[in-house]
Amino acid sequence: MVILGIGLQISKLLFTTLSQFTLTSMIINLPNKNKIGFLIGSLIFLFVSFISTIYITYQILMNKIHLRHEHILLLVSIIILAYSSTYYSLYNYNKEAFTWSHDSLDKRIGNTYEDMFKSWFDMLYFTITTFYLGGLGDIVPRSRLARSIVVSQLILAISVILIIINKVI
Repeated sequence: MVILGIGLQISKLLFTTLSQFTLTSMIINLPNKNKIGFLIGSLIFLFVSFISTIYITYQILMNKIHLRHEHILLLVSIIILAYSSTYYSLYNYNKEAFTWSHDSLDKRIGNTYEDMFKSWFDMLYFTITTFYLGGLGDIVPRSRLARSIVVSQLILAISVILIIINKVI
């Protein structure tokens, strides 16, 4: 129980740190100033988030803790924030890593908006639809790194869904 308490505390600290990192980087426009640094920072947070989520998932499935709503909320929040930051940084580093199905339509009607918030919210949208639905196909990962990251997100999403199913049934 002590180990799990430490794991949850680390997860809460991770979520707080990740939130601050994301908001601060957006405010000072870090993704455009230091693209590789932001990508490396996001990948480090993603790796720690992945390990933390797998650890908590294992602890819950082994019945070492009683599942509560805040555990699920914490897991889902960490996953969504970590992956959306990583997708955003990867997109800023390599614009060819993702393609949008609506880009061709935007070009045909003359809509050429391309700003930080468009891609940030698009990546948040992509993360949420990938987590809950496996993606809708309107944003498609094109690079190997992007596809690898999407696969790792799907693994975490399935593990969280298994936790919920296991504890409800």
